[in-house]
Amino acid sequence: MADEADRIACACLREPGGRELEDDEVLVFNFSRASNKAVCSAVNQSKLDEVLAQFNRLFNGTQFTKRSQKACEPGHWCSHGVRRPCAPGRYGDARRETRPDCAGPCTPGFYCPEASISETQLRCGADRYCPAGSGVPRTFGRGAYAVEVEVGVPADVYTRQAPCPAGSYCVDAVRYPCAAGRFGSQTHANYTTYQCEGPCERGYLCPLGSSSAQQAPCGHPAVVCPTGSFEPTRVPDGYYSVHTGADADERLYHDPAGAHMDAFLPCEPGYYCQGGIKYACPAFRYGWRYMQVDVACDGSVAPGCYAPQPQGGPLLSDCPAQCGDINVYCPPTGQERRPTLVSPGHYAVGGTNTTRTGQEPCEPGTFCANGVVTSCPAGRYEPLAGQVRCDHACPPGFYCPEGSSEPLACSVGTFSLGLVDECTPCPYVDAAAGTQTCFDDRYCCLAFDD
Repeated sequence: MADEADRIACACLREPGGRELEDDEVLVFNFSRASNKAVCSAVNQSKLDEVLAQFNRLFNGTQFTKRSQKACEPGHWCSHGVRRPCAPGRYGDARRETRPDCAGPCTPGFYCPEASISETQLRCGADRYCPAGSGVPRTFGRGAYAVEVEVGVPADVYTRQAPCPAGSYCVDAVRYPCAAGRFGSQTHANYTTYQCEGPCERGYLCPLGSSSAQQAPCGHPAVVCPTGSFEPTRVPDGYYSVHTGADADERLYHDPAGAHMDAFLPCEPGYYCQGGIKYACPAFRYGWRYMQVDVACDGSVAPGCYAPQPQGGPLLSDCPAQCGDINVYCPPTGQERRPTLVSPGHYAVGGTNTTRTGQEPCEPGTFCANGVVTSCPAGRYEPLAGQVRCDHACPPGFYCPEGSSEPLACSVGTFSLGLVDECTPCPYVDAAAGTQTCFDDRYCCLAFDD
């Protein structure tokens, strides 16, 4: 009978109780029998070659012509008489392999084509990568790079790839950081040059390998960061930092501490600049030059001038406002907010007609009102300084010219009834009559004759 369990390999066996074979007979699987059932026939040993030759003519080039077996070679596995190559990515290093998975997967860093006999059959190559079980080398994807060599793997092969991380660009499977002052925000992006996605945003810093246009704040008002900065730029003395662009006001509102400044300007007149911050010159100080650095600016308000308060802006000269008319003055303190009215009985002095710096009391013989000096009128006098009027009438027997500080006595041959600027001559004078004893009436005249 024929063993046809797998319908591939056949063995002819004598049926129990069947006919005894002659010594010169052998059992041969009869392929020529037109039957759906495999049949074994007894053939005389002397005719075996003839029968087999007949079978070869009928089935030459088919699976039925196999006449012998061989041990399964390395790189293959055999089952039920059929040899199959080890699958790509696997290897078989032994003869008579029967496992479909052969000996195991190919080693990382190597690839194993079909029928490979070694776990390191072929080296992967510097421009490819081969994970464990690779049948062919794999090319690196766009935006990917070769991961560092694993332990135990040769240094010139790669076993896996990884997405190019944010802040990097990848060329030929090599990862490089984005250039300083630039950024790359996307992972696995196809950045192919050091410029990556674009320049760093103004007001921020992007060191080497940055992943955001706002990687780090610029710092403080004493430094600025223009577009594409990787380190802050110091603001020179006499300059101050600012925000620029159409959104400068909005940026200033959201940046009260000045951590994102992007440009600097020269300090304007009336201001001084320290540490990148602009300050108005202190009250009563002025500055007429650009790029002031000293809190004192150019100086204080000049004598005879004043600084109106509240200030309408920084002071640009040493005389923001001249003191004014004759009835006012501005002391030389350098901190006058308004002119000072001249005190009663005084007049303004110093400077010019509009920049007087002080006051003095009116001299005797004068009086002062609203800063104007006036001489005492004729017939009156004033012996004291700093008066607002001449209160003293010239007494009889005396005369008081304009501007008198004391009354003057009438001379011999004259008299005065008072309130006069000169004495009246006597009608006549008789020198022989003697000395004149009074001067306050006409009767005082010598030898006065009715």
